[in-house]
Amino acid sequence: MLKRVAATDLILAVHTPAKAIDFANAGLTVRAIDYQNLASLTTAFTGGDVLIYVASLTYDRVARIRELENVITAAEATGVQSIVAM
Repeated sequence: MLKRVAATDLILAVHTPAKAIDFANAGLTVRAIDYQNLASLTTAFTGGDVLIYVASLTYDRVARIRELENVITAAEATGVQSIVAM
């Protein structure tokens, strides 16, 4: 993606920011999220236009549905125009 978009135009929302230090060092904005916490998602998605959503692997089915609902709610609240689900 960095071949097509400037690092300063990307926001990387991750569960563990310490694991994304190389991305931060490359100029990307790194924000902490918790898929089960709507406020963290809303904060992280602010300023974004396109969201690439990668579901977590750690939740049961009910929590996974809540996760997706939270992602969609936060994306709508912050004006994200497109969601790409992986």
